[in-house]
Amino acid sequence: MFRLIVRLAIFLILPALVIALAGWVLHSSGELESDDAFVQMRRESRPFLWGTAYSDTSGYQKLRTVQAEAPEIITLGSSRVQQFRDEFFNGRFFNAGSGSYLQFDDLLAFVRRIPVGGEPRLLIVGLDHKFFNARWTSRVDDPFNPHTPERLWWTMVRVRWSDVYRDYFAGKFSIADLTHTRPDGVRRVGLQAVARNRGYHDDGSYTWDWWESYDRDLREIANDEDVYVYGSGISDETMAELEILLTECQRRGIHVAGFLPPFAPPVYQALKQRRGQYGYMFELPARLAPVFERLGGSFADFTNPARCDIQRDGFYDGQHASSPGYRRLWRCWTESDPRLLRFSSSAAHAATRHETATREGPSSGK
Repeated sequence: MFRLIVRLAIFLILPALVIALAGWVLHSSGELESDDAFVQMRRESRPFLWGTAYSDTSGYQKLRTVQAEAPEIITLGSSRVQQFRDEFFNGRFFNAGSGSYLQFDDLLAFVRRIPVGGEPRLLIVGLDHKFFNARWTSRVDDPFNPHTPERLWWTMVRVRWSDVYRDYFAGKFSIADLTHTRPDGVRRVGLQAVARNRGYHDDGSYTWDWWESYDRDLREIANDEDVYVYGSGISDETMAELEILLTECQRRGIHVAGFLPPFAPPVYQALKQRRGQYGYMFELPARLAPVFERLGGSFADFTNPARCDIQRDGFYDGQHASSPGYRRLWRCWTESDPRLLRFSSSAAHAATRHETATREGPSSGK
């Protein structure tokens, strides 16, 4: 009997060690941090980068932050608003954008969860084109769910241990990434942040780890796939939801500034070449502008990256301009709409002017 027990123990040691090592990786990288740690870390003075690889509860984290802190300026939308940074604004700012928001009604649900008395003065809403495509049907059942089963530490280890090894042998992270402390003083939570410097900053904005990557966007345009599914008609349901959001914000004293975000130049040109298949996209400005005007909001169309020279600062991929590009977008918008100027940081304007002068050379004075 004793020998049987010993043999069984030896037989179990190897798989136990395999799972234990994966558990150590998940723990050391911060993948097992609680969802509420994001809010708690914002109360500390130390900057952080939150980039988990095996779960995404950013919708809950963003909503919880807004409910707890009542920022004066909020950006809300899909991942295409995540480049707005705190330094652009004059006032307490938080970027509540999340890739978990796949339908416009997610944004409406977010606004309805903002407590009475905790309303922002300015709500910048990214009018992601796909929200208005009548053929776009993808959604997350509850983007504000605080605890998916995978966030329970044992479930995470049990479900994700093989993914840890797969990513390790694929070269996505190394043991040195987990044991090395970077000298910049930024706390990194999650394997994406630790190994690839990718994730959410403490102001809610996001940094990607690729640059000018357009192949996937162009392939999806050619094949009628994913966020680029063809569509000739604008969704009446989304237009109705937009009116509800604007009406509610008007009642609660929130100024809404909605914008159509830019595409990278090669992607924008590809969309224009297939204008017949993306009819809804090019009809949007004419449909949206009067709604915002009637309900007291601000509206701008930045679909074309040449506007305000947003393309000057590059794109992460076909849909996501750089943060400097969004700073240029914001400055341009405030100059065309005086209602937004009071929310803008003079430092952000000065930085944009300096970049323009540096790249274009000194003014000729003409």
